[in-house]
Amino acid sequence: HYRPTNMTVVVVGPQTLDELESWVVPRFGRIPDRWLEKNEGTVEGATEEAAVEKWAKMQKAAAKLVNEAANDAPPVSINAEKKPSFCPSFRPQLQGGKWPILVTVLPLKSTRTLVLYFPLPPTWHVPDQSPTRILSHLFGHEGPGSVFALLQDAGLITSLSAGNRVSAPDQNLFQIQMSLTADGEENWKEVVRVLFSYGRLIRDYAKKSMSSHPGQAEDTTRAEYAKLDPLRRIWDEVATLDRMRFDQTSPGHVYSFAPALAQSASKYGTTYCLSAGSL
Repeated sequence: HYRPTNMTVVVVGPQTLDELESWVVPRFGRIPDRWLEKNEGTVEGATEEAAVEKWAKMQKAAAKLVNEAANDAPPVSINAEKKPSFCPSFRPQLQGGKWPILVTVLPLKSTRTLVLYFPLPPTWHVPDQSPTRILSHLFGHEGPGSVFALLQDAGLITSLSAGNRVSAPDQNLFQIQMSLTADGEENWKEVVRVLFSYGRLIRDYAKKSMSSHPGQAEDTTRAEYAKLDPLRRIWDEVATLDRMRFDQTSPGHVYSFAPALAQSASKYGTTYCLSAGSL
């Protein structure tokens, strides 16, 4: 894995692109591929046909290495596999056939926290259409009628957050985390019951949304359909907010922007690394 062809370099600065390129290319563009030199010899001075032939041999050798030593390693780039496999780290087969698993911890600090984890299929290949985005919005919503408002009014929780704990090429691990009150700790099963009931409500609305589409009724406008399909309306609102943030938000601090952009470029490529997940 540690080869120059797998590297992504991001440099952020006030200089022009030409000046930044003049700094980066001489320093990073000539990093030798020791693995290629060891197995195929140096490529300097080689003809284009020889380079293509050596590249084909290198691909075969790499495939052999992956097959022998990294069978469980998923592809990093979304272009590496359009239909990624689903291989969650948490599944009944790995927990002795029991599901779900309850883990309790006695903390040294005085704190009451309830965390629920849900293994979900990967969404790397659809960053702008990830269902976990709307799940995070719905479960994390704190307005009137939300699951948070219901549990807070009942005196069971003081905070709630939802989102991906793990987002990998072969799996997602969706997390719902809550801070409980003393009463909530004693009645944590009731908190879980409310959350699962809300999840079933979302599932039922999703089934209704999938069974109908605006195109099925030509005389139904999108505004009218939004009233009949609340999930579609909420999705449109979330997408609109994401686009507004993308258009209005500055890059931020370079020490966080550069590594985040490098990681995004390795996953989505240079064309979509800035906008993936925002449009």
